Amino acid sequence: MKTALAALIILCLMTGAQAGCRGGVVHLDFTKDGRVLWNGVAFRTDKEMADRFAKAASSKEQPEIHLGPQRDTEYKTMYRVLAAAQKAGLYCLGFTGLDQPN
Repeated sequence: MKTALAALIILCLMTGAQAGCRGGVVHLDFTKDGRVLWNGVAFRTDKEMADRFAKAASSKEQPEIHLGPQRDTEYKTMYRVLAAAQKAGLYCLGFTGLDQPN
């Protein structure tokens, strides 16, 4: 799964680098129990997350999605989110907060 995750990250970030992200910034944060938060509000279901991603992807100017995983965020959670983002057509993705010390 780590290889698939790495491939998704590279694909998403390379595509995003070629496009202009002018639709504002959205912060996607992750909790220890695997929940995903859109600007501080947790998605109740994966369908709700997919619907929000699809709406953002259909915008003329997509938002820049800042992914803020914690050190204890599981790979399967990141994989689930990145796969949903790719399926929706989101291409402005980046990681934040990974440079923080223990």
